[in-house]
Amino acid sequence: MSTGRTIALSFALAAILLAYGPGCAAPVLPLPPPTALVESPPDMEGMVTISGEARAGAFVGCLNENTEAGVIVRADPMSGAYTLRIAATTGDGVTLWQFQGTEPGGMRRDLIIP
Repeated sequence: MSTGRTIALSFALAAILLAYGPGCAAPVLPLPPPTALVESPPDMEGMVTISGEARAGAFVGCLNENTEAGVIVRADPMSGAYTLRIAATTGDGVTLWQFQGTEPGGMRRDLIIP
């Protein structure tokens, strides 16, 4: 192999390692699930209020697994507190998670509506 070709391959390998090596070195941990409390059974309108805490300023998603309807709210940017209302009936399962920016959704918390 010629010296010129060896140098070119060395530079190409170095460029690949610089571009992709450091970004893959540290694993990204998922966000923990938000805390969640179902405040009461469904009201007369068929709505349930859920409140809790998430990472400050994060979005909190809630999906009713039975109806496949959901809501997204933003947690308070200072305290992380959130409150949401979702249509549900007693016995429905709901899933909550939080996400920020372009990070993928975090771990989920599953609840059964009382």
